[in-house]
Amino acid sequence: FTVDEQDVIDNPLLSTMQVVMNEVGAAARRLIPDLVYATLLQNPQLADKVACFDAARANLATAALDQTSLDAGLAAIGNQVLHDVQPGAVPDGTVDTLGDPIHTNLSPRYLMVPPAKVGAARRLARDMAAGDGRDLVVRAESRLSSTDLVDPLSDGLINGNNKNWLLACPEQQAPGVALGLLNGKAEPTIRTAPLKGGEWGFCTDVQFYVAVALVDGRPLYWSQGE
Repeated sequence: FTVDEQDVIDNPLLSTMQVVMNEVGAAARRLIPDLVYATLLQNPQLADKVACFDAARANLATAALDQTSLDAGLAAIGNQVLHDVQPGAVPDGTVDTLGDPIHTNLSPRYLMVPPAKVGAARRLARDMAAGDGRDLVVRAESRLSSTDLVDPLSDGLINGNNKNWLLACPEQQAPGVALGLLNGKAEPTIRTAPLKGGEWGFCTDVQFYVAVALVDGRPLYWSQGE
């Protein structure tokens, strides 16, 4: 931005700059969930060459959200066990290399639904609430709905539906989604410097890096809800 004396008197630039910085911060805050849910909706392959949500992992369904399907999702995650497979092989999810099961005893904590399913999800969670600090937490997420989501990597549009729902465990149990941030910063780095050569004004640049990867399908359960 370059300014002269009249700009300083009228003060339009400073107001514009404030708006720009607010928009930069808001865009950075949107980038992380945009990238996370764009990745989930595209269902990429994991290291074993099998999609994150797949019948072979017992974490993919098509049932609409109700008590029966929610119970099935909770059980599917709770019954997950460790397995050992070679790259490219489909895991059977039942035994280790010695033929013995390794139980993980995972317990889903979060139920993510599009806004159209928030009421139903909250009623289901309330009906099973035990008050022990491990009750199911419902989170509304419009990125799961039929409203288009822009993939930050490709700028292409990704479309969900208003019936999607997702179960997930806390990261302390088993992280399914890995978030990478430059220097661990979840906010953009904004730098300003004065202009040179006698110009009035300042130079601003913004730096923000984030990466998302699906690393484990066991703590996640996805249903298309139809």
